[in-house]
Amino acid sequence: MKKGEILDIRIEQVAFGSEGIGRVDGQVVFVPGVLPGERVRVRVVQKRRDYLRARVEEWLET
Repeated sequence: MKKGEILDIRIEQVAFGSEGIGRVDGQVVFVPGVLPGERVRVRVVQKRRDYLRARVEEWLET
């Protein structure tokens, strides 16, 4: 996965600091402004070795 890529993920839980946590192919994705159970389409804004940060483009299921 790379910066700018669009992903569809389900938010599993909320981390300290209110960022939602989802996973894609085993990689952790942090997304602000979401709740557990939501399915969202996100755009990757930062790629690190152990995780990604993304922003919501569209809510698919709430």
